[in-house]
Amino acid sequence: MSDDEIITSIADGKIAALEQLYNRTYKNVYAFIFSIVKCRHTAEDLMHDTYMRIFEKASTYQAGTCLKTWFMTISEKPELFYRLKKIKHKTLH
Repeated sequence: MSDDEIITSIADGKIAALEQLYNRTYKNVYAFIFSIVKCRHTAEDLMHDTYMRIFEKASTYQAGTCLKTWFMTISEKPELFYRLKKIKHKTLH
């Protein structure tokens, strides 16, 4: 399945499509989050939040959009972005 097809299926509530997306992307998503928070448990928690957000926001995805860009867009929304900034700030001080 293409990225567009997977996200469309997720928007239709298909958990199998979310699993497929997770299997395709989790290593990069985890690495990105871990590079910021530097804590395995926190990175896992935030990664879980990211995939829940993907499930919730899949209907906002526009076909043809770069999946990585869309991930970043929804990840920069209030809760996750705030948590990442807060954790990063704590590790710097």
